[in-house]
Amino acid sequence: MTTACVTDPVWSVAWRHHAVCRGEDVDPELFFSDSETVQRKAIRVCDACPVHVACLDFALRMKVDHGVWGGTTPKQRRTLAQGEEATRGQAGGCSLPP
Repeated sequence: MTTACVTDPVWSVAWRHHAVCRGEDVDPELFFSDSETVQRKAIRVCDACPVHVACLDFALRMKVDHGVWGGTTPKQRRTLAQGEEATRGQAGGCSLPP
């Protein structure tokens, strides 16, 4: 079995074409607000998205520190990343250099 890496240019952008947030009915500004109320609305959009796992994976691997990605806020991703750093290398797969 092969593992897709975000460094693979096809994989890194292909999932975006299926993202609900790219739809005409969704305001992109919704995902880049500091308001917790607005962020919760963005997270609800992500909850209905078929590629939210790939989106979150991308945001974590690329260390995206702004906006709602994969149904998470920047604060939530920082917490996830800290846990990921503690277990890096144990699960295999690919990782980006520090």
